[in-house]
Amino acid sequence: MALLIARHGETALNVARVVQPADTVLSARGELQAAALGERLAREYRVRSIVSSDLPRALQTAERVARCLGVPVTESSEWRERNFGHLRGRAYETLGFDPVAMREAPEGGESLAQFEARVARACEEIGRAHV
Repeated sequence: MALLIARHGETALNVARVVQPADTVLSARGELQAAALGERLAREYRVRSIVSSDLPRALQTAERVARCLGVPVTESSEWRERNFGHLRGRAYETLGFDPVAMREAPEGGESLAQFEARVARACEEIGRAHV
């Protein structure tokens, strides 16, 4: 088994360099990127299933890819991006620091260690499901 990991397509807030709120959706360009990813995966791999974060931008990407591949999408909150809490919705340039480099939890968010533990659980779950 191989595990392929893809990031969601572009959002308007990616372009604006804003820490994204959970409910951010794909831009028109992001939809095109998702379609292109699906077409490439269909040509180059035999994908049997897709597991996606349940956040809208990730789920939109996964569903578009799944249409190209004819496979199901399973949603999992374990695959959400790191929760940056009260930093969500703020422009990176207004923060004065790089939130991605933070090890500690921002107010209302999760620390890097919490995020890494969650992703490790998600990987283990996939491994158990595909043995």
